[in-house]
Amino acid sequence: MAVIVSTILFFVVFFSGLSIFVLKKADKQHIKLLISFSGAYLLALVILHLLPELYEQHISNIGYFILGGFLLQILLEFFSEGLEHGHIHHHGHKLPYAMFISLCIHSFIEAMPLSGGWAIEQSNTVLEHGLADSADLITGPMLIGIVLHKIPITLILMSMLMNVHASKAKSIIWLVIFAVMAPLGSVTSWGLIQLSIAPIQSLYTQLLAIVCGIFLHVSTTILFETSENHRFSVYKFFTIIIGIILAIITIH
Repeated sequence: MAVIVSTILFFVVFFSGLSIFVLKKADKQHIKLLISFSGAYLLALVILHLLPELYEQHISNIGYFILGGFLLQILLEFFSEGLEHGHIHHHGHKLPYAMFISLCIHSFIEAMPLSGGWAIEQSNTVLEHGLADSADLITGPMLIGIVLHKIPITLILMSMLMNVHASKAKSIIWLVIFAVMAPLGSVTSWGLIQLSIAPIQSLYTQLLAIVCGIFLHVSTTILFETSENHRFSVYKFFTIIIGIILAIITIH
């Protein structure tokens, strides 16, 4: 499972990034709709699936970890300048190193719970509350949400690299580094759980809570940002509805 998840995460980002060399630039309106779609999916995933699962585990103070993830994302966006929810910035001819590092940290952390279910099943620990089953049910919808979220982010990142006139070779190196971050996060959490460095139930649930807080911040920011000229967008509204419906289908 860990290998499959990591492979999907890597190649989705990698091929999304390569596509910019064919498209030449990302269409701003299409990117906004895709980001709205992913934001709606993530919000529905958090409210309908992740939060109920977290509180079923009866881990004390789990709300603090959710809040911590929310605040962590605010800190990361201080450096990424909101690229996670579609903000496109121009940096002249300078490569945005701080932005890139922040995106990599975001990518690493949000993928950490993905291999948790498989790692828990492989452990010899007897778990209470059906944690292994819950983790398996979480992995699929979370993977879809992360994939949907990463595609527009990757397109924006590669468009920015083209705008600063980075060479194709350098852009691909940056792309590979970014594509590796999520698989690395997934494999790292798998290793921590296998080594039993901390109680498995607490570790996995706390990681999931932090990511839940990150998703909550990103998704609400995407959906509640004011549209251009304060206009109601019919396209955005129906895109959000479709994202929520897809989340409901995949969760059940």
